[in-house]
Amino acid sequence: YLASLGIQSLVQQRAIAGKTADKLMDALKDSDLLHWKHSLSDLIDISLAQKTAIWRLYGQSLDAVNVSVQQNNTEPFAVVLCHLAELHAEQGCFSAASEILKHLKERFPPGCQHAKLWMLFDQKIQFNRAMNDGKYHLTESLVTGITALDSVEGLYRKAVVLKAQNQTAEAHKILQVLLTYCQKVKNIEMVIR
Repeated sequence: YLASLGIQSLVQQRAIAGKTADKLMDALKDSDLLHWKHSLSDLIDISLAQKTAIWRLYGQSLDAVNVSVQQNNTEPFAVVLCHLAELHAEQGCFSAASEILKHLKERFPPGCQHAKLWMLFDQKIQFNRAMNDGKYHLTESLVTGITALDSVEGLYRKAVVLKAQNQTAEAHKILQVLLTYCQKVKNIEMVIR
């Protein structure tokens, strides 16, 4: 189990360092064989999420859609489907994104452990669509919804709206607060390590 986590961590570091996708996929493929052999469903799901992220990182977002998924109710599975919905929305396929979100709503109903994930992605997709369409009046309620689910993401989205409305001073203040927060979190993580 720990060896597989180590391989997955190494793949993540190498992806950030710019290694080629084929080498990263080969490493994950080899560890996947062990995961399936020993029925390590959590590691299978993490590997699936990593493959989707790698395809997206290397600009092959359609290949991320082709990664087969095992039907289960784990968090990595929910993350993968949320990212697929986001990919579809980014490409203008809003009906496909809506279908994926509908599936997530059925699989992870409100109140369920991982429902917050699809709720956040649903709000983010609606926000991006409203921003792209220049419908800033719709974004206020979406920012409120995003903030309720993730306060940092909500602050960022608020700054995006302010910038789009040419309120750059206010947007700058919010972004400075976020930068300070992120630096504190990074310092805390460094101390923990």
